[in-house]
Amino acid sequence: MRNIIYELSIYSTDFSDKLITQLSSPTLDTISITNKKFNIPILEIIKNIQNINPNLSIIPYYSLKYNQKESLQATTQDLILQLEAYRNLHIKEILIISGVPKPQYTTIQVLSSLATIYKSHQYPQIAVAYNPFLTGLDLEMENKAIQQKLESDIVSSIYLQIGIDLNIIQQAIQYLRNIQPKLNIYLSLMNPSLTRLTQFRYRPWKGVYLPEEYLKSTSNANTINQSIANLAKKLQIGIIQGD
Repeated sequence: MRNIIYELSIYSTDFSDKLITQLSSPTLDTISITNKKFNIPILEIIKNIQNINPNLSIIPYYSLKYNQKESLQATTQDLILQLEAYRNLHIKEILIISGVPKPQYTTIQVLSSLATIYKSHQYPQIAVAYNPFLTGLDLEMENKAIQQKLESDIVSSIYLQIGIDLNIIQQAIQYLRNIQPKLNIYLSLMNPSLTRLTQFRYRPWKGVYLPEEYLKSTSNANTINQSIANLAKKLQIGIIQGD
């Protein structure tokens, strides 16, 4: 299990000098690549990254919002083709998400369809997302959804949404372990630059709830992030560090 995954948003094969320097760092071990737009040339991006740093592990995100086809069968078949392409590039894991707003065919439906043809020894492992920081009916629906995702029996890793409540984090980890003891679990941390905190205060991300205590200053946010990182180390949980 990787200790830290650095999340990057890369939309084209035209890498900046800053990105090339970042990817070349010998201290960088694992990155993830977000999927927030249509028609991102992800395979070419991965090949470019591997040319820059052959030792880097890469986890592509696969958003069904941006990869939806005309039917569930076609959507699943497209995912299989992507898994085969990733396997040929020695990708070990991908994160499948529905996206916002949810597409016609969700992660639950695609996992159920995929399970009948998925071969764990041939394809990259599957990760999915979970948000334990919701409340009320939203949390009930989220818990039901994660149970259904895990019932597909092809999920190896869970990526938790960003949140700072340590009690909720611990409860969520125990909840997931009770369902599937051998899951790899990752906590998500925001890179709390002043610009990012200001943007979030006025334009928060859907499903992410960060209190004023966190958004107040980079110093506060870094202190809270460190507490979460310490908990992750104690519980032997991985971390996803946002860009």
